[in-house]
Amino acid sequence: MASLPLFQSALADSQKCNMPQGPYSTSVMVGLGGERAGSGNWFCLSEWQNGDVITGVEAWASDFAVEGIKFWYANGRDSPWYGRPLGGGGIPEGPTSHPDKPYKWDSTSQVQIRLWGNKGQIKGSSASNAIGRIQILDKDGNEKYNVAATKKGAVQDAYAQLPADGGIVMGVKVRADKWVSNLEFFMLKSPVASGTLTDVKYEKDVGRYAKENGGIEQATLASVYYKNSNSAGGSNVTYRFANSVTKAVKKSVSVTKSNTWSGHIGIETGGSFGIPGVVEVKNTIKYDFSYERTEAKTEGKDEDLSRVLNYEMGSGAANNMLAPGKAAYCKAWSTQGTFSSDYTATMQAKLDDGTRFEYKVKGHVDTVGWTDAVAECKEMDIKDIPADAKEGETSPVNKRALLFKA
Repeated sequence: MASLPLFQSALADSQKCNMPQGPYSTSVMVGLGGERAGSGNWFCLSEWQNGDVITGVEAWASDFAVEGIKFWYANGRDSPWYGRPLGGGGIPEGPTSHPDKPYKWDSTSQVQIRLWGNKGQIKGSSASNAIGRIQILDKDGNEKYNVAATKKGAVQDAYAQLPADGGIVMGVKVRADKWVSNLEFFMLKSPVASGTLTDVKYEKDVGRYAKENGGIEQATLASVYYKNSNSAGGSNVTYRFANSVTKAVKKSVSVTKSNTWSGHIGIETGGSFGIPGVVEVKNTIKYDFSYERTEAKTEGKDEDLSRVLNYEMGSGAANNMLAPGKAAYCKAWSTQGTFSSDYTATMQAKLDDGTRFEYKVKGHVDTVGWTDAVAECKEMDIKDIPADAKEGETSPVNKRALLFKA
């Protein structure tokens, strides 16, 4: 049996289940009016709070009504059958209306839904006691799926055209037992305009990651020797060890669920994204996402960033000065930190009409960061310089020091 959705409840005939509050268009209930013995229990289906909207339907009908229906979510999960399962028996003529396969669409596609009640089998009344027909169209009005009671006159003439402002099926309310008595679709009331990832929680423990020194290594930016080759009693020389080095900084964020409900929207990472043990980046980085729905995989575009590392250092008693016969070894370095982890987060979404709401998402983060550069110079005797040492330029004390470009 298919697993139950996140938010599903079945209550007695005299009660209705409660859909979670959400950014819905005005909904329309179609089918049986009022309560009647045998009309079935109410079921509320909703997983959009965890990022997954409804993206598939399968139904079948007999001569007189839609007998069974089930749904699929963007994460690939399916619901149980509501009403009679397909092939479950109980209808002598069997399915008289059943397309060859379910209709499934990706969560970026907008759909329209039309519902008809049936003409109930109560003598002297044509009031509905079940769903008579369900039709799904794409955003351009082209029919994609159609299931209907087949007996002549079994379906009401008038239908309910559900508001399709956002074109996304957020959830469904069903009443069913031996057939499908009622359906109510909850549609997103406006397209998604933007989203911000907040409250990010990494699966890897950041504190433990830093303590174990994971992904942290020191990188030398430059090193050089300076020397004063003047004989004893000669003049002093000065030096300057300084430069700027540009390093690539990576910030790649991917969302692994098909849950933005829009093909390409601007998503931002809000708040702080920590690079454990190295640096805390506190800014807002924009990303452009491309979604592959069939694999429920999202590819994040790496932000093209860089960081300039500046360093400057000298040695000697005064003004980076070296006495005759003395040398200095100067080195600059920075610490590079890489971090890779899955995460959970809250998406703060904004619709075109200004409505704001939140839902949960999962994803993956890859980051590369650099600490500020550190420079150090140590003085020594010239005789201690290695034979193959790289030497920098010095200047007599009465001239401006030359800049070494490492």
